[in-house]
Amino acid sequence: MAIEIEIKKGDEASSNKDHLTAIHHYTVALNENPKTFKALLKRSSSYLKLKNFDKAKEDISSAFTIAQERGKRNDLGLCYFKLSLVYYAEHKYKLALGQMQKAKEYDCLEKSVSVWLDKLQYEVKNHPEEQSDSEPEDDIEEEEEPAPAPTVTEGTKSTNIDVINKLAPLNIKIREDWYQSNEEVIITIYAKNVPSDKLNIHFTPNSVSISFPSSASSEYNYNLDPLFADIDPEASSFKVFSTKLEIYLKKKAHEKWHGLEREAEEADEAEDATEYPSSSKKKVDWNKFKVGDDEVDNDDPQGFFGKLFKDVDDDTRRAMMKSYIQSNGTVLTTSWDEAKDKEFETYPPEGMEAKKWEE
Repeated sequence: MAIEIEIKKGDEASSNKDHLTAIHHYTVALNENPKTFKALLKRSSSYLKLKNFDKAKEDISSAFTIAQERGKRNDLGLCYFKLSLVYYAEHKYKLALGQMQKAKEYDCLEKSVSVWLDKLQYEVKNHPEEQSDSEPEDDIEEEEEPAPAPTVTEGTKSTNIDVINKLAPLNIKIREDWYQSNEEVIITIYAKNVPSDKLNIHFTPNSVSISFPSSASSEYNYNLDPLFADIDPEASSFKVFSTKLEIYLKKKAHEKWHGLEREAEEADEAEDATEYPSSSKKKVDWNKFKVGDDEVDNDDPQGFFGKLFKDVDDDTRRAMMKSYIQSNGTVLTTSWDEAKDKEFETYPPEGMEAKKWEE
C-alpha cells in the first residue's frame, strides 16, 4: 500500500535525523488518508525534533480525535504520552507529568512510561518555581491558541489538545482489555449488544481488524497491525456475549507477548528526547552490566536508576546506563540492539554548552 511505503520512507529519513524529509513522506501518506493515526503521531515526533511544538500538538490533537472515534484506549494513551514529550521539551514539567499520568491511566503500551513518570516527578520536585510561573494546568483555554483540527464533540469550538483531554474521557463508551496464556491471546471488547450479523472480523498471520456499528450510531473500528507476533488465522476465533466481545488469537509460537502490537519504533523516538545530568567517568563492561553492581550504585546516590530499572530486563538496563553515561546524561535509550555498538555523544539542551567535568 502506498501509505505504508511513504510511512516507511519517513521512518528511514527520521532514523537518519532528516526530519524535514520525514515530514514530507508522512504528509504524503496523510494526503492519501488524513485519518492515518500512525502517520500523524510519527509526523508529530518529527515536528518535535525540529522544535515546532505547535505543529506537533496539532498532529497529536488530530490523532487523539481519531483514537476517540475508534474507541482505542491504548491509542488514547499513546496520544497522552506524545503530548507529555512536547510539554517536556517546552520545560512545562507539571503539564508533562499530568499527561504522562493519563498515558498510564489509559494503558499506553510504551515501555518507557514508568521511566518518564519517575523522571517528570523528579523534574517537578526540582523546579518549584514552575508552579507559580507557568500557566495553571486547569486553565486550558488560555494556555495557547487552539490548533485547527476536526471537532471532538458537537458544539465544541476549540480543539486544543488540553480541551480534548478534559472532554474525551466522558465520551468513551467502549474499552478493551487483554490477557494471554501460552497458546493464545484473548482480547475483550466491552460493548453491549454487538450485532452479530453486522460484525466484521478479519484475521491474517500478523494482524486482526474488527468493526461493527456502535450504540452511538457510528462505526467502531479496532485494528492491530502488526501484531506482536504471528498468529494462526484459521485457529483464531471470537465469541459474542451480551456485554462484551471476546477475540481469541491462536499464537503460532508459545511465547510471551509484551504487548498487542510491535511498538519498538515509537519507543525509540521517545527515548531520543530524554536529557539528564551526569558526571560519571567510570568504564563499564556493558555486556556484563547488572543492576546492583557497586560501580553503578556509587554513581547513583539518589537511587534514581533504581526506579528507572524497575520491571525492565537486563538488556534494557545495559542500554539505559550506557547511553546515559557516555552522553553525559543527555541521551537515554532502552534499545540494546541500538546501544551495544554505538558511542553516544553529548547533546546539551538548547542554549547550554557541554563542558567536561574536572577531577
